[in-house]
Amino acid sequence: MSDDSNMQDIVLAALDASGDVAYFWDNASDRMTFYGKTDALFGADVVVPDGESFHARVNAEDLRRRLALLSEVSLASRVFDCEYRVRRSDGKLCWVQDRGRIFPAESGKPARTTGTLRIVTDRKVAEAEERDSAIYDALTGHYNRSRLREALDHALSHAQRYAQRGGYMVIGIDGLSQITDVHGSDNADQVIVTVGRRLEDSVRTTDVIGRTDDGCFGIVLSRCAEDGLAAAADKIIAKIAAEPIVISSGSIPVTVSVGGVVFPDVAKTPTGAMSDSDNAYREASKQGTGQFSLHQLSAHQVSHRGAHTILGAALLDALRDDRIALAYQPVVRANDGATAYHETLLRVVGEESGPFEASVFVPVAEQLGHSRHIDRRVLELAVADLVEHPDASLAINISAFTTTDRSWLRLFGSLVKGRPEIARRLMVEITETAEIYDFEDAARFVSAVRDLGCRVALDDFGVGYTSFRHLKSLPVDVVKIDGSFIRGIATKRESQEFLDTLLGLTHSFGVETVAECVEAEADRDYLLDRGVTYLQGWIYGRPELDGLEESVRSSSSAA
Repeated sequence: MSDDSNMQDIVLAALDASGDVAYFWDNASDRMTFYGKTDALFGADVVVPDGESFHARVNAEDLRRRLALLSEVSLASRVFDCEYRVRRSDGKLCWVQDRGRIFPAESGKPARTTGTLRIVTDRKVAEAEERDSAIYDALTGHYNRSRLREALDHALSHAQRYAQRGGYMVIGIDGLSQITDVHGSDNADQVIVTVGRRLEDSVRTTDVIGRTDDGCFGIVLSRCAEDGLAAAADKIIAKIAAEPIVISSGSIPVTVSVGGVVFPDVAKTPTGAMSDSDNAYREASKQGTGQFSLHQLSAHQVSHRGAHTILGAALLDALRDDRIALAYQPVVRANDGATAYHETLLRVVGEESGPFEASVFVPVAEQLGHSRHIDRRVLELAVADLVEHPDASLAINISAFTTTDRSWLRLFGSLVKGRPEIARRLMVEITETAEIYDFEDAARFVSAVRDLGCRVALDDFGVGYTSFRHLKSLPVDVVKIDGSFIRGIATKRESQEFLDTLLGLTHSFGVETVAECVEAEADRDYLLDRGVTYLQGWIYGRPELDGLEESVRSSSSAA
């Protein structure tokens, strides 16, 4: 037996073991030859003699993309890797991964193409299921809470932009826990699914439904004023109660309670709308079964909202007039006291009373839905500073809500991608971490920022009950310990115990720490002995509008 025959036998044995199919395509004659077991790919006893016959089996939508790719590759004479669907003789579609190389003739046109086809249907199905799980509730098929929140965010932004009204409702199944106890979890699930279907029949096609909790749904209603929201709630309550729901043991009567809020008149942010509707739903539940409650502002809230509206208008004027500025506070290394980077803090300038601080307007910006505009401007200013000062490193603060803002992430990528000299000197600090509801979304955001070469920090660590969960779930580089634990830590036993627990975790995760609000020498000395990575506070420097310029000048003079 010749060496060529031995080699052919080895190749065929390898194909047989892998399940792959190799092919040789003579482009000039259009003849195709396949090697390996083709039954799984085309069906039993199916012969595919040429490229035309093969392309007839490729899904029409995928074929256009494949041909376009092959055309691009043939011009560059390089390998290709693509995935598409092939129809078998039994009518079923299977996904294949096609890896190959085009060999051009002297004319530049393809002379022959060789490659391998690997069936990847199981992987593609798993990927589709994973994508669906990130969007849809597995039981009902409606949006999950995270995706519903995105729909609410979009509807609220649209309503604000075009001076329209919309509504958000929470619909909860009355007595679901008792249904579960008496009839079992499977029957309770059937009740949830049936209620979801009846909700679909009760609202407009433009309204968006999602499942937010075990027995609760949320609905986003666009172009809906207060009276329309009440009418929609009454229709839903009547629809659910109209007929008993059939379960395996018979049928049971089911009712729902509904809480709602109108936006943007009352609710200004997605989180506010969800919170207000939850409160209204609890009020409805207290009234009995099958009730509706609408969240409304109190007289004090109306007065407070008026003051906020004035401040919000002033903030928008400052954004428009380019009067948003950054103040800079040094963050020093604990081991040697040298400045590691500066945290940027917002200021609005140009007022007769002088610049006013972020603590004055950031809460208003969040309530009025302006956080994303501020976070975009801060990013632009910080990158401009890093370009101007090549030796500077900065940390910017963004709202937890911005972690779901794809437009901010696109801007971030456009400013940082391909600029490692900028990325390595920029840290993104996520504030209000207790407001992170979807850890998968937040983890994807953190990974995207880090993939671009920047570091990510969690701010306000220790506030709320979810901080340690954040540390375990989010792949961050730094955690900033909230100042409430740092002030007076030299004499506060509880704060000391919290710090020791946190440092044990961060060291095991390879995460650095920042102790903020270091204002007393006793606290500083205590922290220096505990292993904190960085220190920040008035003892090292207050936030100053010209703090970065001074630091750069000082570094230059020292050099």
